[in-house]
Amino acid sequence: MTEYWKSTGKKFCDFCKCWIADNKPSIQFHENGKRHQSSVAKRLVDIKKNSAIERKEEQKLEMDMKRMEQNAMKAYYNDIQNNPDYSSQVLIKEKGLTIRPTPYIMNPQPAGPHVNISYSKNNMPVSIKPVEEPKPEYIWHQSRTEDGSDLMYYWNTVTGESVWEPPAEGFLSVAEQEADESTKGKDSKGKDKAGNKKKAPATGSKAKRKKDYG
Repeated sequence: MTEYWKSTGKKFCDFCKCWIADNKPSIQFHENGKRHQSSVAKRLVDIKKNSAIERKEEQKLEMDMKRMEQNAMKAYYNDIQNNPDYSSQVLIKEKGLTIRPTPYIMNPQPAGPHVNISYSKNNMPVSIKPVEEPKPEYIWHQSRTEDGSDLMYYWNTVTGESVWEPPAEGFLSVAEQEADESTKGKDSKGKDKAGNKKKAPATGSKAKRKKDYG
């Protein structure tokens, strides 16, 4: 019978970083040794330490994310207050907030015996008065002669000149003067801007003209 030698297997200890015989007595002897137990204890400490560091980094990351989210939401709510829009109102509803627009009714129709209507500064109804067109200022005024003929002539309030023919640039009729005098008083009646009293033009061919009642 032929005899031959068979080598035993080996096992690598990851804690101690060494090879040992791959049999039960050798493995048990190695694991009970101080070197192996010290290596295992050190590995556990390293694992706990690394876990604590990783956990601390995770917590820091979570806090940074929450802080960024809070700052973003704060800035967004400031935008909502300054310029609310549809998307902002939707977000406010989701967060439990309420924005109540102030009602504005052009022609309110009371549905009951009493209706309360409130207005904000932006939609307060404004009463618009029609703007009157300014009256043209004429330097020529229409006047009647004082000799009983009741003829119409025209005198210049700036130069004091008097003419029989209506000026091309227009004039202020007697009726319009009477309307102005009723509201402004009669202190300046019959005087030009220099204080000279008005008078009819010299008689001539124009004195025979027909009466003009303006």
